Amino acid sequence: MTVFYVSLAYIGLVLVSIFIPQIPDSAFRVIAIGLLLGWYFSIGKKQVLYVKETWPNGYPRKSWTKPLLVAFGALIAFLVVIFLLALIAATMTTER
Repeated sequence: MTVFYVSLAYIGLVLVSIFIPQIPDSAFRVIAIGLLLGWYFSIGKKQVLYVKETWPNGYPRKSWTKPLLVAFGALIAFLVVIFLLALIAATMTTER
């Protein structure tokens, strides 16, 4: 949970930095690398060992077709909703 909360704090810092232009981009790169290293040395190694012990002959690969089709469908649905909202907003402003 610590990695999760630190990641949330990092995302919050990135979002707040939009309004504070004095923070250099290199600082965020260093923090991101620190997050990655912190994750790896805290729980990442355990995950790698678990996968190697559970599937000694290699992790069984699954097809990407279904997840990609679902994601593409969700993207299309999102774009349709945005288009409809923009259309409604445009018609409401021209009626006034």
